[in-house]
Amino acid sequence: VARLPITQASVLVVEDYPVNQVFARKLLQKFGFANIDLAENGLQALALCEQRRYDMIFMDCQMPELDGFQTTAQLRAKGLRTPIIAMT
Repeated sequence: VARLPITQASVLVVEDYPVNQVFARKLLQKFGFANIDLAENGLQALALCEQRRYDMIFMDCQMPELDGFQTTAQLRAKGLRTPIIAMT
């Protein structure tokens, strides 16, 4: 399997707390990720995943609207097999 260079990978960070959003973005950029989108809750994450394909998703577990567990379940039910890494 060909590996995608980190600089070309698209990542979604789903996190409701603004300070954690900034921290996650800066940390991922430090590792070389350049294409990073942010969602504030599970509903926004579902909408973004319908619009764009992500190579990796970092998902907060506890959020308003739709938590990380519910969001992951809905994404899996839609057939999405993108790696989802839980953050808490």
